[in-house]
Amino acid sequence: MVVKTITNRKKYLLYLLLFSLLLLLPISLYAQFSPGKLAKVHSELEGLKNCTKCHELGEGVIDSKCLDCHTPLKERITAKKGYHVSSEVSEKNCSSCHSDHHGVEHALITWENERENFNHTSTGYELVGKHTEPECDECHQPGFIRNSDILTHETINADHTHLGLDQNCITCHEDEHLDQLQDNCLNCHVMDGWKPAPGFHHDRSEYPLTGIHKDVTCEKCHPWQTAPEPLFSEAIQFNADTKQYAQYDDLEYGNCTPCHRDVHEKKFGNDCESCHTTAGFDRIKGEQFDHEDTVFPLRGRHIDVKCESCHTSGSMIDELAHEQCMDCHEDTHKAQFASRADGGKCESCHTVDGFIPAQYGHLEHSKSEFPLEGSHLATPCNLCHKQQQSDDGTWYAKFAFESTNCQSCHRDVHGGQLNIWIEKDGCTYCHSADSWTETKFDHELARFPLEGRHRDIVCTKCHYIKEEAGEKLVWMKPLEVTCNGCHDDIHLAQFLREGEIKTDCDRCHRPLGWAELEFNHNTDSKFALTGAHEKVSCDQCHREVEGLEGELFTLYKPLSSECISCHGGDVEELQQMENLERRSR
Repeated sequence: MVVKTITNRKKYLLYLLLFSLLLLLPISLYAQFSPGKLAKVHSELEGLKNCTKCHELGEGVIDSKCLDCHTPLKERITAKKGYHVSSEVSEKNCSSCHSDHHGVEHALITWENERENFNHTSTGYELVGKHTEPECDECHQPGFIRNSDILTHETINADHTHLGLDQNCITCHEDEHLDQLQDNCLNCHVMDGWKPAPGFHHDRSEYPLTGIHKDVTCEKCHPWQTAPEPLFSEAIQFNADTKQYAQYDDLEYGNCTPCHRDVHEKKFGNDCESCHTTAGFDRIKGEQFDHEDTVFPLRGRHIDVKCESCHTSGSMIDELAHEQCMDCHEDTHKAQFASRADGGKCESCHTVDGFIPAQYGHLEHSKSEFPLEGSHLATPCNLCHKQQQSDDGTWYAKFAFESTNCQSCHRDVHGGQLNIWIEKDGCTYCHSADSWTETKFDHELARFPLEGRHRDIVCTKCHYIKEEAGEKLVWMKPLEVTCNGCHDDIHLAQFLREGEIKTDCDRCHRPLGWAELEFNHNTDSKFALTGAHEKVSCDQCHREVEGLEGELFTLYKPLSSECISCHGGDVEELQQMENLERRSR
């Protein structure tokens, strides 16, 4: 133990002797011992006699010696604030990041991942939101340093230091509210941007917003005022160009009149809330103001009408005309009812509960020039009372008609074919208001009286739809009245007589049905049916054959009257021979 102590003393004496010799050496030899020139900011420490201001003999740079000069940083470390007390730095020596003897222009700082990638969270102030966008020097600039001790300290270059800033917003940002509000900006604002201020709630202020005040823009109540000079020119300002700020202090809100004009001109005092609410001026407190006390009690839809819709002057005590509806409402019927006994009063049909529906129903219509009957009872009003455009361009429903005949509303689907009957009794000569398809026309008066099965046929079987001059009409006349006009000759002219163009079906058939024949085989044919022939069915002799064009029909003539044609021999062969013979003819 004693030996070790003696050895350390010898080593110390040796260092001291060497240091003394160095002091005696010429200055030209100093460069042989110095690692290099000191940075510009340490230039006053050049020379061998200054080495111990940073170094201990036999040791490297001592952190405590660094802090003896850099007292502002020492104060922050002692207060356990800032980057130098973080886990990234606290175990390191100063020289590991701030090494010197690298030349006069050396920056004295080593950035592990470059300055732009510095982890700012380790300083105790995390950069979030908009703060992630600026470059370092936009915040770390002399203008934002409020601590005069930092600005004037001999070891600090204000243009390059990162000290001196605090976490208060107005360190960098001008207080655009000019100290009208609390200092902690983050109570209302967020880092993502000053606007909007999501933390601000008017309900927490002395004037909570209710009713339509919630929809009023801030500037309506907080006007812009001319601001004094900025508190410091380098601050980030929001209204640097306009030199304006929003007023929050010294606002009057004891009653409504500081913001709203008294349209009553103080005739009701200045306690607006005695009648009005913040839901809107048109929302009158019923228990305070009762329109029943006026000459015009409000009923029906009038209750929901805004006051200014009637009191257009803004004064609620001006006399208003109210004897008839048209004092306020336009006559949308264009005086069509002016000739009535009541002069066309609106209340004859309408009520204050609403113009629609009108109080004019079937009973009232039955007393008009056109009582509603049949299907007209179910017809919507606007199908007859259609909108018309007046000369001034406005539209109105038509109630006055030049005529009430059917053609006023309905198109003549017969195209004038039946004018002879219409001129006599109108469309009702055949039709009724119940349904157009239910007709009462007496077909006995026509050229073709309906008999037998014809009575059961729907009208449109004969009276078809025909297009005439580009218009589709139900065709009534002229129509073919012969059988061939509607029915095909299924006998293929077997019974056509000389001089006839079409077969006269009436010789055998009647309208009661095709099967009801007037044909007498004994008198109307060459082959009278006698004996057993009377019991033979027709199709035994009159069989279905194929025509020249491949059509099938029942052959009535010519037929052979020879017995062998039906009895004996090969009947099938005889039949084929007859067909060949007939085709050859």
